[in-house]
Amino acid sequence: YDLHNVIVAGNNYTPTQAIVGIKPLTCAEISPDTVVVHSAAGPVNFELASLTNWTLSASQPWITPATTSGIAGFFNYANGASASVTANASYSPRFGVLVMSDGVVNDTLVIRQNGIVPSLYATPNTLTYAAAGGSQNFNISSDSNWVVTSPDPWLSFLPSTGSGNA
Repeated sequence: YDLHNVIVAGNNYTPTQAIVGIKPLTCAEISPDTVVVHSAAGPVNFELASLTNWTLSASQPWITPATTSGIAGFFNYANGASASVTANASYSPRFGVLVMSDGVVNDTLVIRQNGIVPSLYATPNTLTYAAAGGSQNFNISSDSNWVVTSPDPWLSFLPSTGSGNA
């Protein structure tokens, strides 16, 4: 940028006398830089701007852009700047990237999709024993591995580890 004179509050200043905040628009910009979404399938909304024609592609098959190309302009969710993600059935988060390009400049949006939260339930959640002791059963409902422990040495569990329901 070649700034000679800047008018600030009606006064004429040279560029050395005033701080001017100008952020040049590159040919292709996508915003924000990173989005975090839940494990369920759903939309990913963003904004993009370009001074020329642009393309949009996804690095992972679980990300589908609503549109893959466009003309110069500003776009948000209302006019096509969105993608959808499929459900993440894993416990681990996964990452993918949307790449916007005008053929010269690339800009990226990183998508982090959280994993599912493991479920674990024990029923009944309270057991009462007589002074003489004894054994009782309880049920475990889980979609993952589990371990039963107690800080009290007089309690024991069989089985003490497992996977799924028991």
